[in-house]
Amino acid sequence: MQTIDITRQKKNLPIGFVSQTTGVLPVTLRAWERRYGLIKPLRTEKGHRLYSEEDIALIRQIIRLINQGIAVGKVRQHLQDPEGTTASTSDWPQLRQQLLHAAQNLRKSTIIDLIRHAGKLYPLPMLASELITPVQHFIDQSDHSDRWAHSQLLEQSVTIYLDQRSHQVNLPAAAPTIFMVTMLAEKIPLSAHLFESIAREAGVDLRWLGRVPGISALTEIAHRHNIRAAVIWEDSEILGPWEALLSRLKSSLEIPVAIGGAFALQHAAKLQEISIPVLPADQQAAIAILKGWIETNTCP
Repeated sequence: MQTIDITRQKKNLPIGFVSQTTGVLPVTLRAWERRYGLIKPLRTEKGHRLYSEEDIALIRQIIRLINQGIAVGKVRQHLQDPEGTTASTSDWPQLRQQLLHAAQNLRKSTIIDLIRHAGKLYPLPMLASELITPVQHFIDQSDHSDRWAHSQLLEQSVTIYLDQRSHQVNLPAAAPTIFMVTMLAEKIPLSAHLFESIAREAGVDLRWLGRVPGISALTEIAHRHNIRAAVIWEDSEILGPWEALLSRLKSSLEIPVAIGGAFALQHAAKLQEISIPVLPADQQAAIAILKGWIETNTCP
């Protein structure tokens, strides 16, 4: 086994740092190494993996290729022979069909197993955008009489999976915290749960609190816990004069605040008029805004 002295080679980085830097969980990095031979990190004498800057660049290249539609099992072949593989090798269509079939047959354990299997091979942003969200959208748009059951079972299964996956994320105890709340929803929307998990895996201590009982309640808890910023997440339409409500909320808080979710994207122009930043649909761009808050404590 190849070993290296970590004290002498500071450019070689531990797996936890690489995971937060790239957004790829350690379990996925290990799978890419063991199953597919995509990465070959060095090892310390105790067997701990150490990654170079070149390894990080390669990991990002792998992510780009997967985003282009290359199945993870075909990435090594593509790296060796770029002309030999095409986007048609993607395995997302088959995974989506399998997940849909499991949801329609009300097989919760199968749903969780399918998502867990894909989650070991692909980063969470891809898992969300290429598998979970498309299947959820298809179910919600179908005319099947049982679609309500299919949708709820999928949501329950994804929530269980994300809770299990969260145990693999280790954030520093002193990391600045951003709270995420809703003014409307009684429970966490699936889109919010996915975004929370993706942000945490990217190194942002984003925490879902639930529905806010009032503006004063959010102001008090933000002050009491020294919160760095707040995200309002709404997928459903807010009834009533929401412009005045959100303006009052923004003026009451002494921290940056932005709004995300389907509602925010639909009313982005009006929100801009009242100086409420909208988190973009692109999750990586949205997370970059949160990281900017952490680094500068100023609202974009």
